[in-house]
Amino acid sequence: MWHMLLRSLYYKNLLKLTIYYLHIIIISIRNIFMGGDILAKEIIDKILESEDRSNKIIEYAKKEAQSIIDDAKRKSDAIIKESYEYGKNEQKELLNKADRDANTAIEKKRQEKDDIIAGLNIIVEKNMNDAVNLIYERIVGTYVGS
Repeated sequence: MWHMLLRSLYYKNLLKLTIYYLHIIIISIRNIFMGGDILAKEIIDKILESEDRSNKIIEYAKKEAQSIIDDAKRKSDAIIKESYEYGKNEQKELLNKADRDANTAIEKKRQEKDDIIAGLNIIVEKNMNDAVNLIYERIVGTYVGS
């Protein structure tokens, strides 16, 4: 009698364990496929968010550079106006100085704008590398690092 009772409990527990493990396997398979969709959406959202931020920063840098160039032009125009009050020799010297100063300021601001854009490109590239590393980390399970 005890023998049949133990055998019955054994098969009952074996059936429960089998159902439990099948349930875990089904949930794991579902999570793999669902997790891939969620991961892809997260990565796409991060990339779009990063691209949007980068575009805003680039637009701001362009506006700042343009305002600096306009300011340099206004200053050079003011120097040119002042130079008309002096004699012809002094006027030529001031015009040349104003032209050199304006060209120097414009070239400096263009260089600053190029440096800002280069820095922003590095930021965008780093964000893309981080997104790729996140994908790799989620798929393989290890972080690659920059």
